[in-house]
Amino acid sequence: MLDTLKLFADDIATLCVPGETPLAVGGVMYHGGAERAVGQVDPRWRSVRFDGVGLSSARAELAVERMVGGETLRSFPGSDAEAAKRAVEASDNPALLVTDRRVAVVRVAPSPVLHWAVPRERVLHVAHRRHWLWQGRLEVAFVDGSSVRLVAGALLARRATRLARAWAGGR
Repeated sequence: MLDTLKLFADDIATLCVPGETPLAVGGVMYHGGAERAVGQVDPRWRSVRFDGVGLSSARAELAVERMVGGETLRSFPGSDAEAAKRAVEASDNPALLVTDRRVAVVRVAPSPVLHWAVPRERVLHVAHRRHWLWQGRLEVAFVDGSSVRLVAGALLARRATRLARAWAGGR
């Protein structure tokens, strides 16, 4: 497996501030699933409607959404998770960069770009959270109560475990 951190060391160094040490970097994507606002219950859990074809339950639709995609975002306007999700979606080749000082969404190739970053103090954890469809799914949880789940590998969990270990070891 290619070590992106070594392969693109010079480019990654341009994304870091002086004295900052990159610990791991890996490509990620956001695959939508169940998204919910922090502190709010999704109103679909209470709704049943007649949709012209028959009785339809938004509750059942939400359950299927959660089963297939899982919960992928807990956020509120201005939350760190919302900002991270937007940065991943805006990048044409997003990667998560974990350093001894920050967690960032970057583009490494073809040219390095820093899309978004927060100091480690604002991040509760970066953890590998398998999902039956996404073996390499990561949860990035923030002290503001928000969290986003990113896919770092569909079939293989190596990249996700490497990023989670870098977070845990860099404390």
